[in-house]
Amino acid sequence: MNSNNNPDIKLRLMAAPMQGYTQAVFRHYHAALFNTDQTDITYYSPFIRIEKGMPRKRDINDITSPLNNNHTLIPQIICRDCDEFRVLVETIKQQGYNDIDLNMGCPFPPQVKHGRGSGLMATAKELESICRLMNDMEDTRFSIKMRLGITRPDEWKQIIHILNEMLLQHITVHPRTATQQYRGELHINQLETLMHDIRHNIVYNGEITSPEQIITLQNTYPGLYGVMAGRGMLNRPTIFSEYTGIALRGEAPYVEAERNQASLRLLRSIIIWQSEHLCGTNQILAHAIPMALSMSENILDHKTIKQIKKVTSVQKLVDLITLPVV
Repeated sequence: MNSNNNPDIKLRLMAAPMQGYTQAVFRHYHAALFNTDQTDITYYSPFIRIEKGMPRKRDINDITSPLNNNHTLIPQIICRDCDEFRVLVETIKQQGYNDIDLNMGCPFPPQVKHGRGSGLMATAKELESICRLMNDMEDTRFSIKMRLGITRPDEWKQIIHILNEMLLQHITVHPRTATQQYRGELHINQLETLMHDIRHNIVYNGEITSPEQIITLQNTYPGLYGVMAGRGMLNRPTIFSEYTGIALRGEAPYVEAERNQASLRLLRSIIIWQSEHLCGTNQILAHAIPMALSMSENILDHKTIKQIKKVTSVQKLVDLITLPVV
C-alpha cells in the first residue's frame, strides 16, 4: 500500500455515494454548511448507470446540476462490461470531468446478479478488458470502490493481480461481502492483508459513525490515504467538520444538541429546496419523507417519527423537524 506518512498531508475526507440520498441538493447544502477549507470534503455521485443502452438521463442531470458549484464532485459509474464502461466514461468526460470512480461494491442483488457492482469481481475477463481500456485513457484519473468479495471475504485475492495493473488514484474498500449488505462483522484481517498486497492508496469505508473513529483509523493505519463515510455522514452530517476540529485545532466534538440542530438545519434546507423546485406535494414528499426519516431517526422522538411517516403537507414536515434553539 502506498504510504501517507507525510505529516503535511491530511487524511482525505470523502462523502460516499448513496442512491436516493446524496444527489446534488444534499451535496450542495451539506457543503454549504460543513465543508470548510480545512475540512475539504470530496463528494461522490450516486452511481451512473446504463439504461436502454444509454447513460440514464437523471444521473447525468445530477452531475451537471448548478448545485454542484460549491463542492468537488467525482462521478461514479456502475457497469458490467467494457462496452458499458466506455459509453459511461465518454459521456462523463463530455461533461468536463477528468476523475471517475468505478463501483465494484454495490451489494444490491439485481445489480450483482447482472455482473455490476460487486458482481464485477466475479468476471475477471471483463475486468481485465476494463483495465486495459482504463490504462489507455491517459487524460482520465480513475479510482475504485469495492467490497472484499461477493460471498466470501477473501475473493479479492482472485483479482488482486488485475487491480494492481490498473492505474488508479486510490481504492476505497468496504470490508464486508456483498451478501452481508450493510450488516455483520467487518473482516478487518482480510482488509489488512489486502492493504499489504495492494499497490494503491487505500481509503477506508464502513461503519464510520464518529470523528473519534476517524482518528483511531488514522492512528491504527498511518499509511491510510483517506476515509469515506456514507450512512455515518447521513446520520451525523457534522462528522467530518468535527474531525478536523478535533485533529487540527484540538476542539471538542459537538455536544448532542449541537449535532442535532446541525442535522435538522441541513434537512430543512434540502426540503425547502425540494418544495421550490419539484412539482406537486406528492412528488416533494416522496423525496423528502425518506430523507427526513433517515436523517432524524436518532434525533426526534417516536411520536414525531410516526407523524413524519403520515405527513401530507410540506410545511407540516418542516415544522416537525424543527427543534428549539439551544
